[in-house]
Amino acid sequence: MKETFIRALLIEDSLVYAQLVLEMIKEARGVAISIEHSFRLSAGLERLRQEQFDIILLDLTLPDSFGLETLKRTRAEASNLPIVVMTSLDDEEFTLQALQMGAQDYLVKGEFDTNLLVRSMRYAIERKRSEVALRESEQILSVIFREIPSLITISTIREGLLIDVNDAFEKTTGYSRDELIAHTTSEIGIFADPLDREKLVKKLQQEGVVQNQQINFRKRTGETINCLVSCRQIFIKGKACMLSVLTDMSEQRYSEETRPDKNRNNPKSKENSPDLENHSLPK
Repeated sequence: MKETFIRALLIEDSLVYAQLVLEMIKEARGVAISIEHSFRLSAGLERLRQEQFDIILLDLTLPDSFGLETLKRTRAEASNLPIVVMTSLDDEEFTLQALQMGAQDYLVKGEFDTNLLVRSMRYAIERKRSEVALRESEQILSVIFREIPSLITISTIREGLLIDVNDAFEKTTGYSRDELIAHTTSEIGIFADPLDREKLVKKLQQEGVVQNQQINFRKRTGETINCLVSCRQIFIKGKACMLSVLTDMSEQRYSEETRPDKNRNNPKSKENSPDLENHSLPK
């Protein structure tokens, strides 16, 4: 099995404790860990700017920084690196605050051994990788959501409260996001016929998905547009929501109607076409 290599930055003002951590690391099996040590936060942050590390082991009580402010400053400098907090303070509420601020783990000095330290480091690295991958995936999906030419809305199923809309929906309907988000479709009057939403929701709840339903919507100007609507039920923070994708058929019909007729100026086409004025349709 290939041995894992981890490069860690230890920011710790106690030389005695730093040496203890280094001794623990020497006993680690199945992983090679290289540790660089800084006594002060400022020195540690400078090393982060100069070198690449896989993880930060951070004492929160330093000569130039104290408490959660230490974690905050470190996170600001290295948001993509996992941080394992090491402190003498065994306080559950403080621990929870540190985790909520972005620490991957929290170790109390004197209460962990080599195995626990190494396990904490490895798990922290994997959790951070997953977190970064998820964030990058969300960013990609957000760009797709915003830029896709189809009209997209996300709303609660029960109330019809709009949670999000994309740029194409804003552009086509004439409404701004501020006029839409946190308002219901009935408040805004988006559906030309309010009963259409009720039918859409009923079908969605029965079948879990709706495909290509023709529905008329009302723009900000009062003009109506005909759309093909497809919906799927999704859950956001445990609440049932409706993801709707709308295709504006009005614009498509306009394009077809204004498209040049290739046969309009073709004499041969006129010669071969039936004389509709003198030709009666069969009864």
